[in-house]
Amino acid sequence: MPAPAAGGGRAKAGGTFSFSNLRFILVLLIICGFASVVFLMSPAHGGASSPPRRAARGSRWSAQATVHGQTEDAEADDDEDDYEEGVGAGQETPRSRQQRPAALPVVVVAGKAMPKGQDLPAPPAAPRLSMDERLAQGKLIFLFMLQDGLPHADLWKAFFAGAPRSNFRAFAHCSKPEPCRKSKAFAELGIELVRSVPSKWCSDLVSPSWQLLDTALRADEGGSKGAPQKFVLVSDSTLPVQTMPRMRQVLLKTDHSDLCISPRNEWAAVSIFGITYSIVKHHQWAVLNRGDAEAFAKAWPMLSSYSSHVKNGVLDLAAGDYKWNLPRMGPDGKANLSATIARSLIPAPGRCPDEEAFTSLIFGLHEGGTDAMWQNIIDRSVCRTYVNWNCKNPPEVFSKMTDKLRELMRDTSEKAYLFARKFKKDASLKELKAFHQKASSEPV
Repeated sequence: MPAPAAGGGRAKAGGTFSFSNLRFILVLLIICGFASVVFLMSPAHGGASSPPRRAARGSRWSAQATVHGQTEDAEADDDEDDYEEGVGAGQETPRSRQQRPAALPVVVVAGKAMPKGQDLPAPPAAPRLSMDERLAQGKLIFLFMLQDGLPHADLWKAFFAGAPRSNFRAFAHCSKPEPCRKSKAFAELGIELVRSVPSKWCSDLVSPSWQLLDTALRADEGGSKGAPQKFVLVSDSTLPVQTMPRMRQVLLKTDHSDLCISPRNEWAAVSIFGITYSIVKHHQWAVLNRGDAEAFAKAWPMLSSYSSHVKNGVLDLAAGDYKWNLPRMGPDGKANLSATIARSLIPAPGRCPDEEAFTSLIFGLHEGGTDAMWQNIIDRSVCRTYVNWNCKNPPEVFSKMTDKLRELMRDTSEKAYLFARKFKKDASLKELKAFHQKASSEPV
């Protein structure tokens, strides 16, 4: 009998390892390790293709920020006497393809950056309606931001008489709701009061606007079956200088929003890791189409936390305490709510959220690669509420009829002002009232 190889028979019986066993185990370990790496790198597990997570505040992000110069203008104290929100509140006055670091504490990068020179996508096609059909089916929704009542209710009554009740609707937010509830003017004019929310000048006047828009949208969730709708924001010192028939002709002719966008030197901006982000400033008193109104109504509660700073019914924040995030513009030219920058990272002394919320929450921030899309938006900019800052004590406050007001009333251009402000509560405006009364008595 031949002698067994050294250790040969005992290896199987005694359980000692052969080289083939060792190679098998090593291969198995390599395969398992590779599978673990693939799993950990998958997007669902927070891997490399997932958006970077936020880090704690006070990280090196803020240290990299370089503030660009902003031009403060007279509008910083806009609406000083218009509107008071909340108990004890003050008076109202006036994105790139470059790869980001893996650990951005504030900017959340989701999806691809905007290709340079990309044009703004066309808005969804509206139903093919003739102008007569648009006027017959379209609706204007007036959203009043008030304190304790509606000044010049008799003039508004004359204005609203210029259209069938089915062609418009009106809602009001009162910072002092009890006097509004007792006033007969709202019932007579068919103005519906919305639930009042706490706010304060230059800290948060956006929440009352949201409350109005959200309520109005919910009141007509079907969107009048595709008929054109425009949501018109109005302050308590604002009055119409165009008749209701003329206003409906102008606003229902198109499907886009009318936003009054400020010059570029007034945009607040900041550079972060070499990328400049700018907030496109606008006037508060805007006209929104339904799509833009819905976009804003969706974004504000998602990206703001002002309601968590209310104590005993009062907003416990000072002007400049920004408690909301700014979305970047997505490839479709609309705000990408999953890619945001904290508003507090962009210093802008005297800047109020109501001068930034609509453009930011509907379209997003301006940055490299979005110029073409923003230019298309700016080209459509229309100011619909007149206010005079070129006077001795700006803004001008009207106590009676003036030649300028008469000029506004005669303007029949497509970009005519539809409203003017500011009017004193006791202003003598018989001529303006008669102007609306005459229009309401004429056949449409």
